[in-house]
Parts: sequence; C-alpha cells; structure tokens
Amino acid sequence: MKIRPRQKILSVLLGLAMASLSGQASALVTLSNGIYDVHVTEASGTWNAVTAAGNPVGAGRDLLYDGTTTSTNFSSLRIYSPTGGSATYSFNGSGGGTDLNAYLTSQGASSFGAAGQAYNQTWNVNGLQVAQDLIVTGTAYANSAIYHTVAFTNTGNSAVSFGWRNLYDWAVNDPGFDDGPSNAIEIGGASVVATTTSEFLYTPAAGSYARVAAAPPPAGGATYEPLLGLGFDPGFIAILPVTAPELYGYVSWPSAFGTAFDYTPSGGDVSGDSAGLSWFGRTIGSALSLGVGETLRLTQTIYAVPPGQTPPGGVPEPASLVLLGIGLASLAATRRRKA
Repeated sequence: MKIRPRQKILSVLLGLAMASLSGQASALVTLSNGIYDVHVTEASGTWNAVTAAGNPVGAGRDLLYDGTTTSTNFSSLRIYSPTGGSATYSFNGSGGGTDLNAYLTSQGASSFGAAGQAYNQTWNVNGLQVAQDLIVTGTAYANSAIYHTVAFTNTGNSAVSFGWRNLYDWAVNDPGFDDGPSNAIEIGGASVVATTTSEFLYTPAAGSYARVAAAPPPAGGATYEPLLGLGFDPGFIAILPVTAPELYGYVSWPSAFGTAFDYTPSGGDVSGDSAGLSWFGRTIGSALSLGVGETLRLTQTIYAVPPGQTPPGGVPEPASLVLLGIGLASLAATRRRKA
C-alpha cells in the first residue's frame, strides 16, 4: 500500500488556493446512475469518478483520484499558429497553461443524459467553442459507462488548428490506497502491452483499452480495476462514438501534471504516482483542423470492472485508414457542418 505522495497533497492544496483567489472556489456537482458517480467542479472543468452501490465491485472505489477531489485531473487545449508558435490553455491554468476557465460561458444540465446524470460546461477561446459533457449512462452494470466527450466548433472567421490533451489521474483504493497503479493495454482481453509500472506510449488500435491495476498489497490484490476505452466503443450512446486518441501515454503524474500539454515519457518507474495522457493533435504536424462553422467531437469512456474482466458492451469497429491519428469512421461520425 502506498501513501498519498506529499507532492500531490501540496498540489491539491495549491490548486484550491488558486481557485479561491481567482473567485472560482465552486460547488461540486455529483452525477450518478447508481453504478458510477462523477464529481465535477463548477467553473473549473476538472472532475473525477468513483463507483456507486450498484457496481458489482462495490461503492466508493476510486477510478480517478480521489474521493471528491477533482483538481488532480485536467484537460488542456493548444491552438496552433500557422506562422509558428502556439497558445496553450488548461483547466485552472494547470501545468503553466493560460487558465481556460477564464473563458467559461455556460454550464449546467447536458442534453446527452437524464437530470442528475449529465453535465455540460462550455468555453469560448478566440473563435473556438469548447463544450465538455460528462455523462453517466445506463441502468445496470452491463450497459453503464462514464462518457467524457468534448465538442469543438469553429465560431471564428478563419480555419483553426488545435490539439487537446486529457490527463487522467489513476487511483485504486481497495484494499488499501495505490496512487501509482500499473497500466496494461488489451484488445478483447488479450494483452497488447504487458502490465507495467514503467512509462510508455501507445498508438491506440481498434478495440483497445487501458487496464489500470493496483500492486498487490500483503493482504492480496485489488478488488477492482479501472478501464479507459481507447479504440474500444461500448455503443451505449450511439450518437457519441468513441474516438481513439492519436497517442496514449502511461506516465508519471507529478511530471505530467507539471506540463500543460507537452510531455515525453522517460520510461522510468511511476509506481509512486501514475496517470494516463490522451492526446488528440499532439503536434502541429498532426493538428486537428476545423473550417469556419465546422464541429469535431472527441469521446472517451471509463469503467470499473472486477479483476481481469473486459469492459461491458462493445460495437464492431469498421476497418478504416487513419487520418491524424483518428479513425476516418469516427471522424466522419463526429464531424459536421454547423447549421
């Protein structure tokens, strides 16, 4: 069992202090379908996830750090300039980015789920609208998942190129707290990247997902495992197909948290404190691009399963070429011309 690192405690306290000073010490919104609970901080964009009583692994199992603390998970936006350079924005200004929350324009119930099960927050950054929706969907474990989906709309007068990064701060808390759980990559239960506590990068394939597993304490192994859908699509919300990231990284949380967007894994051991990074448009060469009025949506899903089990659901993934690290089938399904 590992003790929560002092550095993380200090980072959490610093984040809370900064939010308070900026007038953004806000209420916590809890979304629940009885299988999962998602905590979202108003005016912040940060969130985490735990299990609820209806999940077979039990209630109160952390998927993302920790309890009702949301500030250790954040997303960030990079807008690329065609003439060189870029601007990076992040929730709460984490990692040195410009505080994205200064551009918040609305928040409240989301149209993607029932009341108390979905929440929307929308930012407008220099002609790019960013709309994040968090959804807990389903009525039973077999059809439940946590959806993290973000839509980008070009509301400006010229094309825009950008990238997006999600930082997921993995945690497993039963029996005992593990703040640096391992990662593996699987497809249909078969290992693609073996379980490890060393940093790695992975280019997601169709059907792939990351498995988060705690180091076995003396009393035995953990009672559950978080999963992150990468190329795996459960099909629970048909209008929100999963979008495989350009790149997934299993990384050191302290090091990755200290960067707003760029991070290159060293391959070192991260069993003290680990996280997952999902990049879309990681470099200017692979940037996502939107013409005037166009919209692009990126979606990932998270689950908690008994040890060794595969995620519930699953829809066939059509064979497709890859464009900018995103399957053409997903891109076609999520990109539309704004009416």
